[in-house]
Amino acid sequence: MPPETTSPNTLHADVEEGTGRLDLEWTGKHLRQLYDYRELTDADIGRCFLSSLCFGLYIMGKQIGFARVVTDRAVFSTVAEIVIDEKFQRQGYGRQLLQAALAHPWVSGTICIACSRRAPEFFDNLGFKRVHDWVGQRMPR
Repeated sequence: MPPETTSPNTLHADVEEGTGRLDLEWTGKHLRQLYDYRELTDADIGRCFLSSLCFGLYIMGKQIGFARVVTDRAVFSTVAEIVIDEKFQRQGYGRQLLQAALAHPWVSGTICIACSRRAPEFFDNLGFKRVHDWVGQRMPR
């Protein structure tokens, strides 16, 4: 699979931390499809957001991406989910979103784990080192 950045962003995208602007219907739909969360209700997904850092990616006000990081703020962080709308994949938007999440002060100084069976190469290209076929670890800078 080629790296995420096969072509440059064609449209400016903004990353925003927090849940206030998230399109919960869009986010729930994509999480259910990509992460096999079919059994989770909207309330379940909302509870996940309460104890996590959530990031939305927006083009002209429309959400095209979502990332969630769980962290203890001191030692460990886990990239729980990252999703980019299919129409915007392989244009660098996933990289932009994950780089913003990793730069957050609660995450940047931690050992960060990412598990991905679908796209481990994506994390390889962002400084994660594979510790298993589909688990990557990034040490703090």
